[in-house]
Amino acid sequence: MNVFEGVCADSIKADFTDSITEMDRSHSNVGGMIGNVGEQISRLNQYKADINSKLTALRNELNSI
Repeated sequence: MNVFEGVCADSIKADFTDSITEMDRSHSNVGGMIGNVGEQISRLNQYKADINSKLTALRNELNSI
């Protein structure tokens, strides 16, 4: 009983070991990308704030002329 299922399970495991390894590697890389994207978003938000500050200062200077 369950001999066929056990044999199939071992065969599937042997056939897909490389695929499982590649999926694990991809999952790990995606985790690293999530951190990088978060850092880029933070930098872009800071850049946006700097530009808005400069625009405000230039508008104030223009209005004072």
